[in-house]
Amino acid sequence: MEQQALRNLDTAKKITGLYEQIKAPFTEVLSSKWSVKVLDFVFANPIFKNNGLSKKCGFSTQNAARFSKGLLSAGLIKVSMEPSGRRGVMYSFEPLLELVRV
Repeated sequence: MEQQALRNLDTAKKITGLYEQIKAPFTEVLSSKWSVKVLDFVFANPIFKNNGLSKKCGFSTQNAARFSKGLLSAGLIKVSMEPSGRRGVMYSFEPLLELVRV
């Protein structure tokens, strides 16, 4: 149990470090007052769709699409599932997912 607790603590420290490391690139790419809110959303929801981003952060779906496109172009997020029919594109924030995968 002690080893598991130590691994969890180490993972938490890595997540905090990743957050601090990625904050500047997010802010630079998005160039918006919403940058930190989007960053917080992505850390809470490392797999997401634009409609979830817009609902949770309180801005339009057009802004969500613009932010996602910018982050995707900068290589900060990836497409995890292409759109199909009525289902929208699903994005993932792989650096965080890599830290939490078991």
